[in-house]
Amino acid sequence: MIRIAIVDDDKEFLRQTIAHVEAYPDWGGEQHVIIPFGSAEEFWPAFECGSFDIVLLDIVMPGLSGLDVAKKIYDQDPAVIIAFVSSSPDHAPFGYGVDAVGYLLKPVEDLAVHALIYEALNRRRQRSQQHNILLKSGRTTTKINLNDVIYLESDNKRVFFHSQNENSAHSGKLADFLTQLPPNFIQVHKSYVVNLNHVSAMRPGEMITVNGRAIPISRSFRALASKLYLAHVADEV
Repeated sequence: MIRIAIVDDDKEFLRQTIAHVEAYPDWGGEQHVIIPFGSAEEFWPAFECGSFDIVLLDIVMPGLSGLDVAKKIYDQDPAVIIAFVSSSPDHAPFGYGVDAVGYLLKPVEDLAVHALIYEALNRRRQRSQQHNILLKSGRTTTKINLNDVIYLESDNKRVFFHSQNENSAHSGKLADFLTQLPPNFIQVHKSYVVNLNHVSAMRPGEMITVNGRAIPISRSFRALASKLYLAHVADEV
């Protein structure tokens, strides 16, 4: 599931950009969801590490600017692929330290948007090819195969990686690990991240994993978790 946020205070431009993105011809067989926001202030409360793959930001908006938001995103989740749009070429933001994948000048056209989506998806594919991560605990380094991980649980400054046959604990916060996880891992609670490949069912307020564990879904994550789960199931059919 490819999760795309588009943030712009111009309603007509927001509508047009959604149409351009929807018209992109090759999603590589993956489902995608586009979530529009009319301002940075509306977007930011919905943002969590791992909640979006691509964020397209207008630079000039009332209140927080697109550059302000991009820096906040990059500080919390550098795995997010950021792109910008602006009505002026003077605002080209390259070199601002957020590793932007592209910059569009309004008014935008299909070909320009499609070229940007192509670059963003290519970067995302390169990142998602990693199936192992190396985690250090003191002098010990552990290699974890992410395909085997069912869910992550944060508790008392430690993060537990739960697999079918074994669990491992590592020092740190959940946010420290989110940027290393591929898109099939989604956060559903401040203390839980779930691998959708190992979810057998979703019920109100919880996801059921293949090993029978009920993972709680907090209210703030409920709507997005439901969309991502249903899209993931549709991909597998």
